[in-house]
Parts: sequence; structure tokens; C-alpha cells
Amino acid sequence: MNNLSLIGRLTRDPETRFTQSGKSITSFSVAYDVGWGDKKRAVFLDCKIWGERGENLAKFVGKGHRVGLVGSLDQEEWADKETGEKKKKFVFDVRDFTLIERKAPDDEPRQDRPAIQPTTRRAPPPETIQHPEPMADGMADENIPF
Repeated sequence: MNNLSLIGRLTRDPETRFTQSGKSITSFSVAYDVGWGDKKRAVFLDCKIWGERGENLAKFVGKGHRVGLVGSLDQEEWADKETGEKKKKFVFDVRDFTLIERKAPDDEPRQDRPAIQPTTRRAPPPETIQHPEPMADGMADENIPF
């Protein structure tokens, strides 16, 4: 089983590219902390996310934003163009993401990206709330054990 979840901050803005067949792939990197106290250190991990989710990530998230990521760890292999030497690196293949926070309260959205607008939920007026009928199980409220 290969399933990884982490929370980290983007260390660079996401970049979206398209394959020859038209599929999009968005690449970015995150930093997350491991350890505690004097032993705490940052780990940097390259990430990729395919398709529309990646395009959405690139629209709303940038360097410094904190995100939650879920996916799997993959190892990419290639040959160095100059030396022909085989190279490898681990890449986090992201399936889903959650925007946790902006990098700072005064963080201004980039001009080429739409601003994330906070939404507020309001309760409906009391007269429109429909209350369900009590269950007819024969048990009085004072006899419920919790």
C-alpha cells in the first residue's frame, strides 16, 4: 500500500504543462517539518498533480501557501543529457489537495489569479426551519442512557 498525506508550504509557484495528447500536469514543491525541538528540520519534496485538479491548484495557490496533500510516492528515473548517467528522485503524485491557509494575513493574490473570497454561511430564518417529528419509539427522554 502506498498512501501518503502531508501538510506543507509551497516553495515555488505551481507550473502547468500539457502533454502531446493534451493532458495537463502541474508541478510544484512543498516543504514540511520533521522532528521536534533542536532536531526539527525541513524536508523538501517535488510534487505533481494531473488534470483539472492541478489546473485549479495553479489558479488558487502560490509560493508560501499551506496545503494538505493526499497521494502516493513515486520514483522518476531519467538519463542525464550531458553525461548519460542514470538519475532518480522521489516525487509525490498528488491525488487531492486542500488549501489550509495563505502565507500571511496581508498576502495579496497574484494579479494573474482570482482572489479567494471567503464565504459565510447564514442560518435560515427560524420560521423556515422544519423540525422533524419526534420518533415514536415509546421511550421517554429521561430514560435515554446518554
